[in-house]
Amino acid sequence: MVNLRYWQERGNKLSALSNLQAAIIQLEGSNPSYNNPGDITDEFAGATGETFGAGIPIYSTPESGLAALQQKLSNIFAGNSTTYPLSMTLDQFGATYSGNTPGYGANLANILNVPSSTTLGELASGANATSSGDL
Repeated sequence: MVNLRYWQERGNKLSALSNLQAAIIQLEGSNPSYNNPGDITDEFAGATGETFGAGIPIYSTPESGLAALQQKLSNIFAGNSTTYPLSMTLDQFGATYSGNTPGYGANLANILNVPSSTTLGELASGANATSSGDL
């Protein structure tokens, strides 16, 4: 028998991850030649060893940079990040992720159509349905 609840929860998590990923890409506005649409500082598969800015890795292809951002967010949503715990609000996430860029968390929340007090855990569980209408 198919466990419908399992697939619904998985779909909610994937949708929330995709929406958060798209919101980050929109806010970061990274130079496309760096192949790092989220300006992530982590080095995942596909990093070239070169960096720009404050040690932000350059990825070999747009696909590898996008996959790196997705891996980072997947790790966060799985509860595997000590930097971004699931109890962190979007306001807190935005401040940490952006290096304290004013309003980053509020802008994320606005794009996602959720309150900035929404936690990463709530996003991951689909507790606050996200909308990609503005993405």
